Amino acid sequence: MASDRNSRTLQLVNLARASYGAFQLEALLSGQPLSASFCPIGRSLRAGVEDWLFAAVGTKYLRVWSPGKDPVAIAKGILTAWGVPHRRLMQSGEKSGFVLLPLPSELREFVDQLDRGLLPDYQGQVDPQEVVRLRELARGMPIPGDSESRFGIVSVEAASSHPALWRTFHNNFQRTCANQTGASQ
Repeated sequence: MASDRNSRTLQLVNLARASYGAFQLEALLSGQPLSASFCPIGRSLRAGVEDWLFAAVGTKYLRVWSPGKDPVAIAKGILTAWGVPHRRLMQSGEKSGFVLLPLPSELREFVDQLDRGLLPDYQGQVDPQEVVRLRELARGMPIPGDSESRFGIVSVEAASSHPALWRTFHNNFQRTCANQTGASQ
């Protein structure tokens, strides 16, 4: 049963990737529990397109942003691939360019189990170069409510609706990046 769930998780990730022209993955990348930016699903969605796609995975939602590309079009493509109605798409306020879309139940379950430590085969270190690339991409992101930066271990859905949580989310992301860079040196 776990194998079927993991296969379905990979299938959903590959459906999303195909919607924005990324190559198919043979397996999910490993990642870190409790990390919106470096969980296996987020890393797998970004693999090969990390220079133009920011994807952060919360417990219920996926947040997408892309410089020079239309994040709404990307999100609609993902929703279509997942068979989810476009009306479920949420754009962030203040024309920031962030798009929030609901995760299918299979992906929510995967995130929950990963965060509870039940999927050790999917846990692993993140390459320091990936951390640097993501940090560089994040520097260009507009932030709802103010001009501070980005992501970490507070849930995407909670941070997106509260400016103070958003700042915490950003500060945690910065710490996560710093810890990843420091741990690998």
